Amino acid sequence: FVVTNRDVLYRSPIMLTPYSSGTSIDTETVQQFIEKSYNEAGFTPADIDTGAVVITGEALKKENAQPILEYFSEESGRFICASAGPMHEALLAAFGSGAVAVSKQHNNTVLDVDMGGGTTKFSLIRNGEIAQMVAIEVGARLIAYDDDMTITRIEQPARTIMETLGHTIEVGQKLTPEQRDAFAAKETEILFDLIKGGKVEPLTDTLLLTDPLNISSLDEIDHVVFSGGVSEYIYERTDVSYGDIGPWLGKSVRQQAQSAFPTGMLVIPAEGIRATVIGAG
Repeated sequence: FVVTNRDVLYRSPIMLTPYSSGTSIDTETVQQFIEKSYNEAGFTPADIDTGAVVITGEALKKENAQPILEYFSEESGRFICASAGPMHEALLAAFGSGAVAVSKQHNNTVLDVDMGGGTTKFSLIRNGEIAQMVAIEVGARLIAYDDDMTITRIEQPARTIMETLGHTIEVGQKLTPEQRDAFAAKETEILFDLIKGGKVEPLTDTLLLTDPLNISSLDEIDHVVFSGGVSEYIYERTDVSYGDIGPWLGKSVRQQAQSAFPTGMLVIPAEGIRATVIGAG
């Protein structure tokens, strides 16, 4: 089967993954959100023929991720149930963002950079075919904090990055604006170390989950598309903060892209924060 048309009937609000502890997803809150979304859309689970439940990123590492997948797959209708590692997520985002379509249409090379909360995924697309996928532990929610900048969660890659900046951070401490800005700038530096091609720096290599991009320079890429949650900030579609590094990371990446990319290289995605879910659909 080939999908020839897609009509979007309803888009729920975006909800950050709720956690009941550092190792568990808050299942009840997720369940309430899904039920509310069904009601707002005017459908029931019985109305749905098929769909997908996909857990990705940091949520996938939590101890109750698999039971949640199975539960919602059963409750939400005849859904495909998947735990998507970074390679699967990169694949979905490349299609959902429209990067594959751009490459196919122009018969050239496009790099999709899908920036999420815990990881960033790269899909190198040549003539409409994905040639390579790369993942690195760089994201907006490696550090999370509350309204008064008190740190509520830290993922290990954040500690690694902060150590190179000369900072030690812990849950319960205040994150200073200077630390936040420096962290965002360092993550941007790491990403562009990958994007530029060639041999990467030791810190970049430490955070990589795969081999680096198989390009020697930016000259091998015709277009770059950013997708994922952080892309909403890169393309200035929102400035709302969710208690993480997202707005500052997006601004830093945007500024670096403007100086590093020639005119016309940066392309607006068909889908940003929803690229993965549209790709799954």
